[in-house]
Formats: sequence, C-alpha cells, structure tokens
Amino acid sequence: MITKKIIVKKEFRMDKRILEDLESLSLQTGKSHNELATLAFEKFIRDNKNCFLADVVAEHFVFNNDATKTATFCNITLKVEDNEYLQYVIENSKTNEKIIIEDIYNQEAATEAFEEILKEIDIEDEQIYILLDKRLEYK
Repeated sequence: MITKKIIVKKEFRMDKRILEDLESLSLQTGKSHNELATLAFEKFIRDNKNCFLADVVAEHFVFNNDATKTATFCNITLKVEDNEYLQYVIENSKTNEKIIIEDIYNQEAATEAFEEILKEIDIEDEQIYILLDKRLEYK
C-alpha cells in the first residue's frame, strides 16, 4: 500500500539554546533541522500514544462497521439495534456485561456510548498496541 504524504509548513518558536544544539546535531549527523524536528515530534507522539486511543477506537468503529451494524474491538462489541427505535448495545466479552444506550440520534447518547466503550476496553489488549502503532506510522 502506498501512503501519500501531505506536507505542511508550520513555524514555531524555540529556546535559542535548543536551536544552537539542533544546529550542532544537524552538522554532526548530516540531517536537516526539519528531519531532526520531525524525528523528535514522532518520538514524542509515540511515547504518548495512549493519548490517541479514542481516535483509534473511533476510526475502527466508523470504518469497520458492516451491513449488520456490528463492530468488535478487543473485548468490546458495539451493535446498533433497531427495535422500536435505534439503540447502541455495548457488550464486554471479558465481564459479560451489556450496556444499552437508547436514542442514538441524540448526540449526548452517542457521546455517552463512546465514553462507555473507552471505559470498557481492555487497555492491555495486544490489538490496541497494534492499531496504535499502525495509526502512528508516518512513513
């Protein structure tokens, strides 16, 4: 799969001493200031990848829902059921708990469902780390 990079220009401020060290590192490594800054940003983002958990979960449920309106992520299954009205059913396979949130067209109910999903996800699940790593792959 070929990934298209979209390059943007962003100016930012930094301490003069950091800039001097960046220039020194640039000379010693042969890498441009831009390359070094990008590497530093990527490392910081990867070191804090759990901050992107909500993004990964949202992307998974949005892009992986099929015609049955069911999606599974780690230990959580999200179903959209059409009984008398549309509702979210969140099932946790580890605890066998089921949470039902009614009226999914209500933004508050949808937000509540998403927050419940995030609370129920097993943060230690290997799938989370695979998806986070994939999400943060910038090459």
